[in-house]
Parts: sequence; C-alpha cells; structure tokens
Amino acid sequence: MRKFLCLLVMFITAGCTDQADLGNGYYYLSEDDALDIGLPDGAIIYKSRAKNEFDEIIIKATVKKAYSDDNYIIALQLPKNEKVSRYFIIDKFSGRIFGPLDKKSFNELKIKLGIEINFD
Repeated sequence: MRKFLCLLVMFITAGCTDQADLGNGYYYLSEDDALDIGLPDGAIIYKSRAKNEFDEIIIKATVKKAYSDDNYIIALQLPKNEKVSRYFIIDKFSGRIFGPLDKKSFNELKIKLGIEINFD
C-alpha cells in the first residue's frame, strides 16, 4: 500500500509540471514550480546539464512566456512590481542573450535574425 501511495504521488506531481525543455540545455521553470521548490521570485529560464539542477539562471523572475525553435529562445519577462514588459532572445548555440529589449526592438531583432516563433 505504501509503494502504491508513493507511485501515485509521483505521477500526480510529474503530471502537473509546467516545466519546459527549451532545447540545448535550456529550461523554463513555471512560477508554480518555482514556488514549490523554494524560488519565491517566480518563473525563470535556466541552463543546466539536467532538469532541476539550476546550473545557471539565464533570465530571472518573472518569465511569463518562453518559446523556442532549433536555434533561438524568445522570452517575455514581467518583473514583479513593474509594469513594463521586457523581451529577450537567446541564441541556444552561442549562449548570447539579447535583452532586455522593448517590444519594438525585440520585433526588429527577430526579423533581422530570421526568427519565426511568436508569442500566442
């Protein structure tokens, strides 16, 4: 019975995660998951050898959205107690981070770099 309960808890917690593998060692940790593990500032993007190791936090809280393609990650950050959104582009191979950017600069750079992913 105890083993069954442990397995049930593992399936429930594994199924509820919003954590996303963005590719090439980059991960998105949702706000809920960040709070669950003791990161009170909110959602982040981090780079690591494996999920949940947090070798290097790339974009601190609070990342509202993050999407990726084969080469880039785009991220939308709205830091707590601020009203201005910040945009980032991460080159997954060079590790270069463009940002924080305003929306206009972000869209111009996306075009220049040939990035076709968008926020919903």
